[in-house]
Amino acid sequence: MMRHPRFCVFGLTVTLTFVICLLATAFSVVSYAEATLLLPGQVFIAQASSNDGDNPDGTEDLPPGPPAYEKSSSQAIIQFYAGINYRTDKLDWNIAGKDDDPNILSELTWDNLEIYELSIGFSSLVKQSVYFRGYMNYGRIMSGENQDSDYKWDNRQGEWSRSNNSTDHGSTIDVSLGAGIILPIFTDVFTIMPMIGLSYHSQNLTMTNGYQTIPPLGPFSGLDSTYEAQWMGPWVGLEMQVDMETGWRVVPRFVPFIGFEYHWAIFDAEADWNLRPDFDHPKSFEHEAEASGICFMVGLSTFLTEKWSLKIEYTQQQWSVEDGTDRVFFSDGIYEETRLNEVNWDSRAMGLTMQYQF
Repeated sequence: MMRHPRFCVFGLTVTLTFVICLLATAFSVVSYAEATLLLPGQVFIAQASSNDGDNPDGTEDLPPGPPAYEKSSSQAIIQFYAGINYRTDKLDWNIAGKDDDPNILSELTWDNLEIYELSIGFSSLVKQSVYFRGYMNYGRIMSGENQDSDYKWDNRQGEWSRSNNSTDHGSTIDVSLGAGIILPIFTDVFTIMPMIGLSYHSQNLTMTNGYQTIPPLGPFSGLDSTYEAQWMGPWVGLEMQVDMETGWRVVPRFVPFIGFEYHWAIFDAEADWNLRPDFDHPKSFEHEAEASGICFMVGLSTFLTEKWSLKIEYTQQQWSVEDGTDRVFFSDGIYEETRLNEVNWDSRAMGLTMQYQF
């Protein structure tokens, strides 16, 4: 989007620089990566032969559990997964009045959003050193709360209107693709993976069951407004894992893992305020800005059979926008721009997935 040239140049520069560093490191890693390498949270094994083993052919006995693969420059391991997530979100934004009078004119908050997600994804290990992963989550908002406040004066003073409403439907979409290299640390025990990628996130939020709190007029009918937000851009990250053997027959191996991502994004949003006859419909106003976000994940993966594994994962995200544009479209065809002060999106999710290895 050409509306944000500074973001495009900065994001492209960072991404290209990181790609060059990854490629340079990858060539060196491929030359000496003779250790057992695992996909993060996926428990893939690539064990080389040894002449120190007890078998007549000079190979080691493998521990019970997932199958081992001979190292090969052409080997590729692929794993697909599907699962469910329980997620809670909060999103808020506020805008200034014309000429920043007041500095906070209107503020919207969606809180306690309960979301149930379906998740599908894949991961792949190529030549024992290059790692790819991707996922797509689709969520349905089952319940939540909304507050819409308007102010006369600066710093949220003189609140002259407040409505407390429901958010009992809506949806979310999250898509992410990433690639990186695997750096073996302490041979087969600990691995670290620098990564780059691209992600897209959207929230389709609603306002229904209107209740006017200030002034205290009580419930009002017909409220069916929407706010659709989108975040898209590149990210860089780091993932780490530890391969641990239990010696148990039922769960012979499990892999705790942890990861971090930093995101740059373009933020866009469109709203339809259906009870405002002075606004245009279906697009009453839009928001545009540059955004950033961080994502933290931690989890545990373990094999149940030779092909099937189970993963449990906790994810937390925090995204923010500062100093964007709020553009209001009126029913008479004109529009007006004011300052979008900030947007904040917090998300927490707990997921359970089943994985199948080819």
